[in-house]
Amino acid sequence: MTTRPVASALVATALLLACAHAPGPSAAAPGATLEALSRAVRFPEVALAPDGGTIAFTSSRSGAVELWTVAASAGATPRQVTTAGERVTSPDVGPDGTMVFGSDHGGDERYDLFVVRPGAAPARASGTPAAELRPRLSPDGHRVAYVADRDRPFRTNLFVRDLEAGAPRALTRGEVPVLGPVWSRDGRLLAAVRTPDEEQHGELLLVDVDSGAVRVIPPPSEDGLLAPLAGLPDGRFLARATNGAGFLQLAIVDPRDGSTRLVGPGDWDVEWAAAADDGSVAWLRNVHGRSELAFAPGPDPFAAAPRVLLADGVVSAAAIAMDRAGRRIALVDEAPDRPARLAVIDPRSGALEVVVTPEAGGADLSRLPRAAMRTFRSFDGTSIDAWLWTPPAALLGSPPPCVVLAHGGPSGQVRGGFAPLPLALAEAGFVVVAPNFRGSTGYGRAFEDLNNKDWGGGDLGDLLAVVDALAASGTLDRARVGITGGSYGGYLTLRAITAAPDRFAAAVDLFGMPDLAVDYELTKDRFGLWYETEMGTPATEPDLFRARSPIHALDRVRAPLLVLQGANDTNVPRAESEEVVEKLRRRGAAVEYVLYPGEGHGFTHRANVLDAHRRTVAFFVRYLGGAKPAR
Repeated sequence: MTTRPVASALVATALLLACAHAPGPSAAAPGATLEALSRAVRFPEVALAPDGGTIAFTSSRSGAVELWTVAASAGATPRQVTTAGERVTSPDVGPDGTMVFGSDHGGDERYDLFVVRPGAAPARASGTPAAELRPRLSPDGHRVAYVADRDRPFRTNLFVRDLEAGAPRALTRGEVPVLGPVWSRDGRLLAAVRTPDEEQHGELLLVDVDSGAVRVIPPPSEDGLLAPLAGLPDGRFLARATNGAGFLQLAIVDPRDGSTRLVGPGDWDVEWAAAADDGSVAWLRNVHGRSELAFAPGPDPFAAAPRVLLADGVVSAAAIAMDRAGRRIALVDEAPDRPARLAVIDPRSGALEVVVTPEAGGADLSRLPRAAMRTFRSFDGTSIDAWLWTPPAALLGSPPPCVVLAHGGPSGQVRGGFAPLPLALAEAGFVVVAPNFRGSTGYGRAFEDLNNKDWGGGDLGDLLAVVDALAASGTLDRARVGITGGSYGGYLTLRAITAAPDRFAAAVDLFGMPDLAVDYELTKDRFGLWYETEMGTPATEPDLFRARSPIHALDRVRAPLLVLQGANDTNVPRAESEEVVEKLRRRGAAVEYVLYPGEGHGFTHRANVLDAHRRTVAFFVRYLGGAKPAR
């Protein structure tokens, strides 16, 4: 939802895929099968030891997202640390090599805290019903700070515990979630953000670790955000703050007087920053969907123009780290035609060294469909960026059918990364378009707020406008358009086939919310405050919640629908998907349902990801693959 991814059936889908990939007389052989694309290894998160010698990272290489380590140099051999087959998140490395991380159970997002001592196996450090998130070791490595929802599910507060003594101590109490944390350089303070809506808005908290005293620092822009990023060597903090233009700009917060000063460029969103012992600063910005990594040497890093180290590809804020001395930056980057790679950069020379090379599963990267960003005008003149994949051969007719990919969030963003599903769909003969509709991040606060109290309204209009423009140019067959998405993208998929039923000929919904009032009630402990920002509540906006809930318009559905759902999803519980399936089946509609055990909100096990992608491609080939008369 937020910033919300049968043996006989498998044989049938494999046959359909084989047909989709079979080259015709003028068709080139595909650059990859879906199976090969599914084996492309992901590296979602990275941590770097303070001395820069060891990288801890999560990887899907084993088939699940688990913890690995590798020496920070080319040619080093990665070592797998966890083998439980469960998702690992938020790794961190201390000065003596001790590691901490979180892991949940079958995707249920109830994370436990684990500790790995040098030379020892991972040990569970907690086993409470609470979810313990974002563990961060103190600079001396003796304590770990994290957030946990001990008092109420998903309403996290800040905790600290001594790794030896083991007893956790609450540093904040309250109903508004606290996220972070970030240690000061001397280990005396913790900075965090208190935010009701997952860092759309929020104030910075400074907490004295020993006394527990809390100081609240408001954002410099009213109704904005002030969230910590890193501790500076002089005791101040780097943060990101909403500026007057609505972008998240780099800021310096002084704990002595509570002042906040905006620094650096402010025309795009800062996503990550780190500081070195000499005061040097590195930061990552999202510049029109690509990642820009900059480095400014100390002791006065903002006195001159920074060195730009990277200006293309995509780097996640969770997949980059810098050592204390500022000698190495470890990161994972990817591009539309290249899977993720793990690399280190010398920030002073700019030299990049690949540590773990991209693993493409045998795909011929040179022959994959190319993705390009296009800009369109929506129904009201708003500019909408969209990523476009075009089929390398006319396997399904000309003009080809189209699949629209609706991203989650709604405060999400489609960026130029390596994306197996649209690549597989393009190779099967589809035009694939993924718009950054109004409400997406990356374009400033004003654009992000355009769909507040308008879910399934203007944003759906943006999708339709992009399809219309592509149809008018002859890029796609207007009569053969499908739509798919997960979480909020799943909601938009359901909204599309109920609000504009004559526009879509097939749909695949992944864990979307069909009834906003029911979704609010099922998840209000977690998302109630966020809903207030986005849509209000069922009590304050009853007519809006009903009008924008697809569940009340299922009688309008004409498109065949495939629903994919994780059994342990706590974000969009399975009951929501199953209500849609049950009601459509009672009407005799064409609907299929697949439930994945051991998965939560977004599928993480390679076998399940592959199965979901297989079914999605096969479903669209079945219902959109043949030429259809214009409606």
